[in-house]
Amino acid sequence: MQNTSANPAYQAATEVKRILSSDVYQLKPHYHKQLDGPWYLIPPQIKTKKQGPPYYHLGKFTFSCKTVKAEKYLSAGVHAEKGSASSTPTGDTWFWHTFMSRVKDGTFEDDLLRLAKSLDDKVIIQINGHHGEKPNRISDTLLYHWQNGKCSHVKSDELSGSKNSYQVFKDIPTDNEGIPRIIEALSMDQWAWIDVYVEAEIPLIQEKKVEEQVNDLWYRGLHLLQKYASE
Repeated sequence: MQNTSANPAYQAATEVKRILSSDVYQLKPHYHKQLDGPWYLIPPQIKTKKQGPPYYHLGKFTFSCKTVKAEKYLSAGVHAEKGSASSTPTGDTWFWHTFMSRVKDGTFEDDLLRLAKSLDDKVIIQINGHHGEKPNRISDTLLYHWQNGKCSHVKSDELSGSKNSYQVFKDIPTDNEGIPRIIEALSMDQWAWIDVYVEAEIPLIQEKKVEEQVNDLWYRGLHLLQKYASE
């Protein structure tokens, strides 16, 4: 049986909800009924007055965990997504439009600078893209570390490998063009569904409560991303 209360991602999402002191933020698992996996904290829908799925159009807080060499890590940040012309087109109410305006006018990069400075560490940016629907979907993942005002592509055996092997992301700007330009260029493919995750990652200290560690992370800098968890 899945134990939600023992899941650090759920505990982290619950703590941020408590900090925000708002009953209108909703806790939702990333994947239906998979309670031991990643969790979203869904913001209130003020303009549309709509509560309930789907949540594609919203910017969302996101929390997930992984274990590397017996050490647990918590990732906490925000998630914005763009629809696909072949499935669910990006509508007028989607937060993606606000997100992209911030990417293009330099606000996003300024926010990354402030976040990295506040946390005294790198920011992790993951860009996922897919074409088509299951079972014939093809997907790509790009992972970047953003630190000291620069982004660097992280190569991993778990990802797609070299840039030449990507199926969805055909033309990827170089790292020195900057993460805003990379996101802007990849988002121009109207047939690709795009997910952008901006996260901080911390090792979980076994002797301390998850809530205490997330509270510290929030006030050190995670709060700077709150405007990206929005309509």
